[in-house]
Amino acid sequence: MRCDTALTHPVSPHIVHRVNNSSVETNVPSDQLAALLDELDGALFRMGRLMMSRQGDFVHENGLTAPQFMVLKMLLSDEHMRVSDIAVALGVKNPAASMVLQGLQDHGWVTRTQDADDHRVVRVSVTAEGAQQIGRCEDSRREFMRRFTADLSFEDLESFVRILTTLADTVARIV
Repeated sequence: MRCDTALTHPVSPHIVHRVNNSSVETNVPSDQLAALLDELDGALFRMGRLMMSRQGDFVHENGLTAPQFMVLKMLLSDEHMRVSDIAVALGVKNPAASMVLQGLQDHGWVTRTQDADDHRVVRVSVTAEGAQQIGRCEDSRREFMRRFTADLSFEDLESFVRILTTLADTVARIV
């Protein structure tokens, strides 16, 4: 990947960017890099705010709160979770997780049962109705994402996902 920018600005000689999972040094003017990073920061912030707002919409449109949606998603991938594990995953105490679970149970989307080996432990499972509810939310989310990415070619979408995943991995590693 080449940068065809005329070098009329101060150059940071050791700026590194990633291309196809390899590090490549480039001579990019530092003020241009700073401006581009500021633009990226603003775009990510704006996109994150809009995406979070929209995510809440499709969850609520399907009769769920965001924590309920998160719990159902967790239970689809890890059936029979303990209430304490759900609380940890949500970042809340057990009573708060129990309140979320009660709402899900009231709708018939989860069941709670005592562990056969330890009666102090309560296991939570998603019901068929709960799985259908998550399916409806996922369908709404995918439709939104399809509209959100409609102006991108499939190849651009693949690149965008790859780049965004690399950025997310980098942020997770350095934070």
